[in-house]
Amino acid sequence: MIKRSWAELPTDVREAIEIRCGGVDAVVDAPVGTAYDFAGILVTPTGPIFCKVVRSRAPQAWMLRNELRVNPWLPSGSAPQALWHLTADAWLAVAFEHVEGRHADLSPGSPDLEAIATALDRISACDVTDWPIRVHPIQRRWRTVGDLDDLGNADAYAGSALLHADPAPSNLLVTPAGSVTLVDWAWPARGAPWIDAALLVTHLIRHGHHPAEAEHWAATTTAWPSADPTHIDAFAATLSALRTHQAQTHPAPHHPLAAAATTWLAHRSSRGPHRRP
Repeated sequence: MIKRSWAELPTDVREAIEIRCGGVDAVVDAPVGTAYDFAGILVTPTGPIFCKVVRSRAPQAWMLRNELRVNPWLPSGSAPQALWHLTADAWLAVAFEHVEGRHADLSPGSPDLEAIATALDRISACDVTDWPIRVHPIQRRWRTVGDLDDLGNADAYAGSALLHADPAPSNLLVTPAGSVTLVDWAWPARGAPWIDAALLVTHLIRHGHHPAEAEHWAATTTAWPSADPTHIDAFAATLSALRTHQAQTHPAPHHPLAAAATTWLAHRSSRGPHRRP
């Protein structure tokens, strides 16, 4: 998808948004890529908001609808609150609470790592069993994204914990107070409570951590120490297959994560079976 500037959105869409928020005094485009036509900060008379806009029939539109659908049920403090949404001229716009912050630093020794673990604990403690909306298992998400028919021992990472399922650095905002908020909830899933931490392990490896150091960080989360090591092994194998598939079928940004996932799998395989994570 080609990202548009605010001025490139249809006039009817911009006017509808301006009416809804009482005017737009300034616009700051999102500093990183987005799956939507437009994403950025709108400075309004009542304060800044973060607005995402997508064509209703665009292939990626379901992702923004997913964010809107799950937002009311997310644990307090784990995501920016959705403030309002509207449709105009076959476009969907969603306004989110503006969270002041920067993207997390995952390099070795980063002071952000403790706050990231706390944020993941808050999410993984949430059980989606009784939610009035459907949250698909992580296995279904991987089949959709990775086009993988064989997920190995999928039961090994089944569960009812809420998962963000895409805790990349660009989705981790560190606030001035030092807490971490997760954004871009397009892929909410359910599964074992240690899975988001496992996904972060590969990002840590990509950003310079040795696999043992990355797992040491993961062990600071609540769920990781009690996880069955063989279940984590199964997850690592599946994740490596998924990232490798993405690297083969998508642009270069997927290649470093594929290498990190392969490195992690090799590390776990070299340690042998029946050890704690």
